[in-house]
Amino acid sequence: MDVCVAICTFQRPAIRKTLESLARQKIPEGVQLSVRVADNDLEPVMKSRILAIAAETGLNLSYVHAPYRNISIARNACLNNLAADYLIFIDDDEEVSEGWLSAMLVKAESTDAQVVFGPVMAIYPEICPEWMKHCDLHTTKPDYEEGVIKTGYTGNTLLDMRSEFIRGEAFSLSLGQTGGEDTEFFFRLFKKGAKLVYEENAVAYEEVPENRAKLSWLIKRRYCAGQSHGQRLIADRNNTSAIELSKAGVKVLICFVSSLLLSIHPVKRNYWLLRGFLHLGVTSKLIGRDDLKQY
Repeated sequence: MDVCVAICTFQRPAIRKTLESLARQKIPEGVQLSVRVADNDLEPVMKSRILAIAAETGLNLSYVHAPYRNISIARNACLNNLAADYLIFIDDDEEVSEGWLSAMLVKAESTDAQVVFGPVMAIYPEICPEWMKHCDLHTTKPDYEEGVIKTGYTGNTLLDMRSEFIRGEAFSLSLGQTGGEDTEFFFRLFKKGAKLVYEENAVAYEEVPENRAKLSWLIKRRYCAGQSHGQRLIADRNNTSAIELSKAGVKVLICFVSSLLLSIHPVKRNYWLLRGFLHLGVTSKLIGRDDLKQY
């Protein structure tokens, strides 16, 4: 069985820790592991450093230059011309836990799923406010809708590249700078009939940098997530009804009023504030507003 771990990167020295954590994995018997790094920078300035780390750690690594600073270009470079049975996306600022690879493969084989999501657990800096640690909004796990996972993320995700549901699919270039390209991609697979599951033991860890340990960053992130969900509503129903728009608008009002009423309680106040911006993002997409750029 051939397994390729795909990492999209952009000027991030922390990729060393990511690669070192892969080198520490215990490879199951009969599995051949390789790594593909897609560099999204305009110039391949990280190439020599990445190849040097691979040589130090003994990883079977291939480097691909995927310029233009569009994350979808990098993600598609990981998919293109790939001979592996499984592809596993992780981010360039993550470290995977011991037994991560085995947990991913066992889940895929035992469930016959085409997509397996693992959790990305946030590690907060000491300067981070207590309300943020309590809400833990930087940790990523898939959402269930009526007991089913319909979409997800690329931070810690396995794809069965042998599947007809995945073969020939690509990430949308139009969403490569706004974000939401992964949400749209996995929802498209789900609509085709792919099975999406979750494996709680396939853990990846991500340190939260200081520039992300801020309410302003979370507000923008939640707003963009709302826009992605709004796009899903449009795609799922083929049209935008007045009912969906009204529901989103009412949720915005309820959340912001709740945040105001709970202003003396930081955890509850910011929880409702961020939910308000999530639904505001949904509303903005339903009325045709342009997406915010994240990349």
